[in-house]
Amino acid sequence: MKDKSGHEPLKVNRREFFAACAASAVFRSKLHANAPFPVKFRQQPAWAAVVGLIEPGSDEFAGEKLAFEIESGLAEAFRTGRIPVAPNCGGISPFPVRYDAFAPGVSKAVFGHDRNIVQGYRQWRDSLGNVRYARFFYLPGGMVRSTYVA
Repeated sequence: MKDKSGHEPLKVNRREFFAACAASAVFRSKLHANAPFPVKFRQQPAWAAVVGLIEPGSDEFAGEKLAFEIESGLAEAFRTGRIPVAPNCGGISPFPVRYDAFAPGVSKAVFGHDRNIVQGYRQWRDSLGNVRYARFFYLPGGMVRSTYVA
């Protein structure tokens, strides 16, 4: 069956798909698609000079302040290796107890019941090795997406 442009769709079986995913880690670019870069317009908008002076959350985007605080706090914790948690903070360690392979070259992280978040965070951070670049994105629903380049 052809698509709108008249081309046949590429058919990939599961083995080829997982092989491509595994190869993408080996042949990854040193640059990152989500890395911020400055955008210069031919004519700057009238408010461009003051936009950097606006405090996050002081405009109609109230959630922006919370997102900024979470993202900058996680970036600082990643840089220093110390995660700021309240004494009554609850949860489980972010460091997996094991990885279960479910396809050649593909594994799934399995988390245990360890309640020591601070120690688990340190173990997880140390397991990444030398990281040159890390960025965090606070998403709706309390989710955080992270990207890092080793």
